[in-house]
Amino acid sequence: MLARGRRSHVGGWLYRRVPLRSNERVILEDRCLYRLPVWGWRLGKLFVTNQRAIWSPSWDLPQIFFRPRAISLTEITNVDIEEESFTSNLIMPKRWRIEAGPTVHYFSDGWGPFPQSIKRDEWIVGIKEVIGTFNSGT
Repeated sequence: MLARGRRSHVGGWLYRRVPLRSNERVILEDRCLYRLPVWGWRLGKLFVTNQRAIWSPSWDLPQIFFRPRAISLTEITNVDIEEESFTSNLIMPKRWRIEAGPTVHYFSDGWGPFPQSIKRDEWIVGIKEVIGTFNSGT
């Protein structure tokens, strides 16, 4: 979903609140799943700004201790779909990744009763476009 207007933060109410920088604006946002190293995947909301990709976890009880993840656009080296297998789809269906140096962040547009409006391929294309715009200085 495309974001509108100037904000001081992302998240809030259902998702953990993350302050935005003074010249930062949200370009894309939607619910998505994020794969945590130990606890599996968690529901949250992904915000792509003109400076960062920010995943904010939802506030449900087991997730209140999980911190938001922020990835600077300058650190992102690749955004793509990892080769899928039967077991990878069991662990996290429709997953895609953002590589930032040695760290790989896995996301999924997921499944369930509340489908996301931005699908995997749209996230990948959208983030690449934002990075291209950011790197060109416009």
